Amino acid sequence: TLFETHTPGTPQGRSTRIIKMTLNHLICKKTFLPAGKLIMNRAILRASVSPASTQLLGTIRSFSSEKRLTEETMCQSLRNMQYAVRGEVVTAADRISNEIKKDPSSHPAYDHIIYTNIGNPHSVGQHALSWPRKVLALCGLPDECGIDHPQASVLFPQDAIDRAREIKHDAFGDCGNGAYTHSQGAYKFREEICAFLEKRDGVKANPDHIYMTTGASRAIDMMLQTLAYDETCGVMIPIPQYPIYSATIALRNGHQVGYYLNEEKGWSM
Repeated sequence: TLFETHTPGTPQGRSTRIIKMTLNHLICKKTFLPAGKLIMNRAILRASVSPASTQLLGTIRSFSSEKRLTEETMCQSLRNMQYAVRGEVVTAADRISNEIKKDPSSHPAYDHIIYTNIGNPHSVGQHALSWPRKVLALCGLPDECGIDHPQASVLFPQDAIDRAREIKHDAFGDCGNGAYTHSQGAYKFREEICAFLEKRDGVKANPDHIYMTTGASRAIDMMLQTLAYDETCGVMIPIPQYPIYSATIALRNGHQVGYYLNEEKGWSM
């Protein structure tokens, strides 16, 4: 069962993401009968004239009559990939954590689990930067309760109010941060990214060439989807590496080519 999630003001997190996840599970080279592939391809072509939800439902119904999705018929590269960040250790940690919540005496040696499998400092007590959170809060509030409220300056600094007003008008077009943005990200933000790159690196960038993503993982997946398209593609990654690299390379049927860094030479190759 898939549930659509959407982060307001971001280019991703919509029905197309659900469709992509589902088709990644269903379609794999040389896995299905030609008839099954034909059904899926026809369904994909109809996506331009059908609502995403209707398209997905019709695809699943048509496909299920031909061949059912099992561990053997699903995309094998997806089945075989290993992602240690959310693998067996994390699964065991989740199980133990739930057992402790239900019965604290089930694990007398400790009373909670500390997750350090990913860089997640807020989960272990680090406080968030306050100014961006204040701007986000103002962007999420109706104008009469936020930027235009007569007492807004009592709760929020003036520069946060000014920035929120600029974002709501120039980036979101006065539509609020719940509306979908451009698939590359709001143009206003891409312009500011270009200005930052030019100031930092002295290189003039084009906003039309900037793609904003919902986190680094999505960006990594997009790049490896472009680079590693079959088993003839090798991707060099440092060892040790963040597991998403090896997992995504395997998912794209590429080959991981590991290399070791020299600590004595500034972690160079």
